[in-house]
Amino acid sequence: MGSFWNWLKDPDNRAILGWLGGGIAVVIGGLWTAIVYVLPLKDSKPEVSPAAAVSASGGGVAVGGNVMNSTVTAGSQASPATGPGKSQSQP
Repeated sequence: MGSFWNWLKDPDNRAILGWLGGGIAVVIGGLWTAIVYVLPLKDSKPEVSPAAAVSASGGGVAVGGNVMNSTVTAGSQASPATGPGKSQSQP
């Protein structure tokens, strides 16, 4: 066991061990990348639902799907909106 410590005291031997350790770390990192990103698991894909159910109540606005740069208009100019506690007057 004493000869190992004497071998390890040499700066050239420590440098070689450092390079070997770094190389092993690079190889393990590459394998990890290949396993996780290049060869994904079959069950890792999320399920895509055909349509999401969206509902609103009490005068709210419900939106589903991609609505980027879209205009949402709530209410109507023809008649006032009615909500809880309000009623439309009938002639």
